[in-house]
Amino acid sequence: MLNYAFPYDSPEVKQQFSVLSRLLGEALQTKNKSIFSTKLAAYLETRQQLQKMLSPDDYKYLSFQLWKEGLARYTEYRIAKLAAAKYKPSKEFHALKDFTSFETVAHQIMGTTIKELSTLRLEDYKRVAFYSLGAGEGLLLDRVNPKWQSRYFVDKFYVEKYFSIVR
Repeated sequence: MLNYAFPYDSPEVKQQFSVLSRLLGEALQTKNKSIFSTKLAAYLETRQQLQKMLSPDDYKYLSFQLWKEGLARYTEYRIAKLAAAKYKPSKEFHALKDFTSFETVAHQIMGTTIKELSTLRLEDYKRVAFYSLGAGEGLLLDRVNPKWQSRYFVDKFYVEKYFSIVR
């Protein structure tokens, strides 16, 4: 799995991935509902184009990485947000030299994800590029299908299935 020969250096795949990542970042930062709908449609269309561009095995690999690693990064963010809202660290924990608040951690994860979506280069990041894309998809799904998590263990490996309710 770590050494799968995904076409990271394919000019067409690199270009499509770059457009896809940028569109996802734009959709996540859009607050206006009508503009968001347009951005969402563009993202989903571009995602389908990437799928058609890849071989079935390459797409399975991409999907698995988005589902497994990308949604893991999304989960780190969600847990940090939840902990920031619901958990008060002990005085001893708070006094540790390297203490970082859960709110700060959540903010860092979100900032890194948004930045990577607009700047990452597939050929440089390789499979790690899928982490931000998958995390971004989790955040996007929170907006368009808030109950998507209930399908995580039912519709495994293909995050795009979680969007199907909104179409």
